[in-house]
Amino acid sequence: MKKCKVSASRLVHFAYSACMKKSIFVVAGVAVNGLNYLFHLMTARGLSNADYGALGALFGLFMVTAVFAIGLQTTTARAVAKGDSARGFAAWGWILGIALGVIAIVLHQFYAPWLNLPNGRWALAFAIALAVMLVEAVHRGRLQGEEKWGWLSASMLADAGGKVALWIAFSHFGFDGAVWALLGASVLSLPFGWVNPLWQWTPVYPILSVALAQLGLIGFMALDVPYVSATLPEASGEYNATAKVAGLLYMLGSLAVTLWYTGAAAGAARKAIVHFAWFGFACGAAVLLAFPIQIITFLFSADYAPGAAYMPALVGLSGALLWLSFGLHARWARHDHAADFIAVAAVCVWAGVTWWAGLAVSQMVFVAGACAFVAGATTRLLPTKTMSDPK
Repeated sequence: MKKCKVSASRLVHFAYSACMKKSIFVVAGVAVNGLNYLFHLMTARGLSNADYGALGALFGLFMVTAVFAIGLQTTTARAVAKGDSARGFAAWGWILGIALGVIAIVLHQFYAPWLNLPNGRWALAFAIALAVMLVEAVHRGRLQGEEKWGWLSASMLADAGGKVALWIAFSHFGFDGAVWALLGASVLSLPFGWVNPLWQWTPVYPILSVALAQLGLIGFMALDVPYVSATLPEASGEYNATAKVAGLLYMLGSLAVTLWYTGAAAGAARKAIVHFAWFGFACGAAVLLAFPIQIITFLFSADYAPGAAYMPALVGLSGALLWLSFGLHARWARHDHAADFIAVAAVCVWAGVTWWAGLAVSQMVFVAGACAFVAGATTRLLPTKTMSDPK
């Protein structure tokens, strides 16, 4: 028998290729977050305080509906990874997308004045963007399931970069131009990983299950700006800008969550990631609390500086969300979704108390942070046989 000889150089080449494929996706993810943040910085400077607050409220609604897109992408990726077709999920993408688009058009006469959104020609573009987002999720799910990280990265970058480029082109249209940029960017990323729909029955429960799991996190991050826009529209722009600054803490911490959740590290390295995330959060929080006005003025403009009054509460909320995110991802890594309902219930309690009591903005943020912290603590207290829980 001949011995199979594998040279050290080939092993190194194989390992390097495998790492590079995922490294491209990780780097693209960082770039996408940067481009999305740049879009918000540019729109904040190009819009009035009130219009930027209204845009944040509309994007909050967009983020809430994005839980369905996350559900579609995740379930499609799982099915494709097992060798199944993505075409049945593509059908659900069209069905859910059209349904959400129609609902957005029909109800915009109610939610637009309620959130103090400006009049204009944005409603149809927003509805189409919702529909495209659901269809696009299936395409990305197929690319993820087939581990085509380069194409998936290109799709994400086309979306994020398209928003920036199209805002530059449409900025003179104001609020309408920002929504058109959202739609145009989604269309730009649509051709990547195209999946023709197959009109056959595919269970929708897995999609809704993942959507429910994500709602416990996204609800806290997306519903605060609509509340401020509805109850205190004159301060919505400065609140939205401050929320974006404080959100940097959660954004950077979520990178550590991703490394921990995907198993990129193990054992002591995973604990080190958690400790590093909290150390970085503490350092970042200290800087934001020490120089809130200067940072907001530098990133956005002096018009949004009054929002510095909300910085302590928003920094606390970011910490509570990072705490909750680690707790939920620890369970998801072991396919344990027992805490999902608790996280969603915490969002519902927060929203219900806020609207029922008519809380002031700082009170609303404090209650959100308290609910998120309690939900995060509960994820650690619930019994489980397999969960590896970061402290």
